[in-house]
Amino acid sequence: MLLAMGFHDVDTRTPEPLIVVGVDGSEGSNAALRWAVEEAKLTGDRVEAVSVWPVATVTHGLAVPGVDDVTAESTTAEEVHAALAGTGPVDVPVNVKCLYGNPRVVLRRAAASRPADLVVIGRTHEYLGYEVLAGSVGRAVRRNASRPVVVVPPSWGCSPRTDVIAVGMDGTRRARAALRWAMAEAGRRHATVRAVLAWDSSSRAHAAGALSVVADSHRAAQAKAEEIVTDEIRLTRESLPGLSEVEVIPVAAHAAAHVALLRESAGADLLVLGDHRRLELDELLLGSTTRVCLRHAVPPVVLVPNVP
Repeated sequence: MLLAMGFHDVDTRTPEPLIVVGVDGSEGSNAALRWAVEEAKLTGDRVEAVSVWPVATVTHGLAVPGVDDVTAESTTAEEVHAALAGTGPVDVPVNVKCLYGNPRVVLRRAAASRPADLVVIGRTHEYLGYEVLAGSVGRAVRRNASRPVVVVPPSWGCSPRTDVIAVGMDGTRRARAALRWAMAEAGRRHATVRAVLAWDSSSRAHAAGALSVVADSHRAAQAKAEEIVTDEIRLTRESLPGLSEVEVIPVAAHAAAHVALLRESAGADLLVLGDHRRLELDELLLGSTTRVCLRHAVPPVVLVPNVP
């Protein structure tokens, strides 16, 4: 599992922009490290590769590392070198740091305490029973991070860039936060944003009134959906005057939300979603659009919390 934290905002910057990447040698973490390095090239951040090692014993409340610092640091450095081999010039400083303890606890605390505001996690395929009983590093980091979380699939980097960013819209504040983030990122990448609002016979979008397709005809519901997403784009542009040149294409899709988002993001560089941070058991037992997209989206998924 991988953690990457770095500065990533529209108007302000931390004094020392930083992306912190937790590495463990897995395919997911290697892909997330490569993504973080590419992002650092856009933002000017520096990269710190963090490896979390287990402890051998705990005596009187003190954790005793299972390996010495030299061994841990050299092994981590080798993993970082292997992950970045063949990617071309890195062009950003990459430092190595080792921490000790339970990765889920250590990385969760790091995500909550470091002065950085982008978290990147390598996607894993943990089975449901494990997530219910013990949770995972990724879920722990996501639920404790107050900044956007990027989940990178192991296959990232196998397809050429398309300079398209897909973002999910539903008329809520969290979706507006996602659109703002997507537009800021598109400005850095010189990319186009596709703002996707999905509707079907059971969906509701709460903006400019409510979109209810139960009693409306297909044509009327489609027109209402197009109106909502267009208004959301207009309002977001007004709040971000510095990004007026970013192209944003409204997309109103007659489909279930997860179907529309997976389809529209299949050829995109990123899929950006507003993260509502629901209670863990609700999401595990009932499922959600976010959960499906995290498991099956082709590009990295960015979860943007609605944090002031």
